[in-house]
Amino acid sequence: MTLYLIRHGATAGNLERRYVGKTDEPLCETGREQVKALRAHLPGVEQVFTSPMRRCVETAELLFPEQRAERIADLRECNFGSFEYRTYEQLEGNREYRDWIADLPGACPPGGESRTDFHTRVERCLCRQMDALCREGIQTAAFVGHGGVWMAALAKFCRPARAFYAYQLEPAGAFCARTVSPDQEGRYLELVGEITCR
Repeated sequence: MTLYLIRHGATAGNLERRYVGKTDEPLCETGREQVKALRAHLPGVEQVFTSPMRRCVETAELLFPEQRAERIADLRECNFGSFEYRTYEQLEGNREYRDWIADLPGACPPGGESRTDFHTRVERCLCRQMDALCREGIQTAAFVGHGGVWMAALAKFCRPARAFYAYQLEPAGAFCARTVSPDQEGRYLELVGEITCR
């Protein structure tokens, strides 16, 4: 089965390099143009899934206008708590923030989601969806989500394994991956390539 893991187009907050998690921003004009450019490089798929956040729903509608995307709550971006919609420059003096970006054990954005909880949510969600698609005999599917979601998913499921930050996507970028049948290590993905709108 072939999966397209797509990051939404840019929002105003993305262009300002802010942490955009639970803020439900729409695509900005730049983001809409990015998504239109990406559309030319994506094939048709049998099913489309999206995070319920507005920026993802709009991206899915622009990419696959004739298909209804199923919204999946667990494809949301990480809840950044008190770091939400702030920039690195605004946060760099904050000790809790420095601990969090250093990935220290137990570090978590105040009022937000720990890295462990976020990764677990994403991993379980993608496992459920891949299993359901296999049962239904689906051969191609697209998932529209967030940069952090795809970094967490691919760091877990890709073989050979790479680090979390190795899977960063620009807005309106996509990874193409193939599922590999479960073995003693469980289900995993083979990364086929990256598609960008540039």
